[in-house]
Amino acid sequence: MVVTNNARLADLLRALRAHGWIRDMQAGARSPRAIRHRSALSFPDHRFNVRPTEINAAIGLEQLKKLPGFNASRRDIARRLDAGLAALDQAGDLTLIRHHPRVEPAPFGYTVLCRTRDARDGLRDHLEAAGIETGR
Repeated sequence: MVVTNNARLADLLRALRAHGWIRDMQAGARSPRAIRHRSALSFPDHRFNVRPTEINAAIGLEQLKKLPGFNASRRDIARRLDAGLAALDQAGDLTLIRHHPRVEPAPFGYTVLCRTRDARDGLRDHLEAAGIETGR
């Protein structure tokens, strides 16, 4: 969810949400290229416009059956990373992400905030040497 009081940004986000479709733009944020395309089915900006098919839906329904196991695995990995990085968190080298007690996250990725570039680079090098992919 995105909340903004900037009408131009809201329009651009509506178009992005709709894969570039400008139909819902309201505040005149259309680009000069978009203005030339007055059709309600116009996609003047470069966005992906992919519609799911029935086979995608069937696969998705089967994948949903696996979601509880996927989420349990993600939570387990996050708990192990929390424990493994606790000393660096306590030392102030990085900050672990904390969630509200009523939230039960199942992180697809694991985020930490490093205090310094050296801490970030050291953690990255350590993890990648262990075969763990990282990214900024």
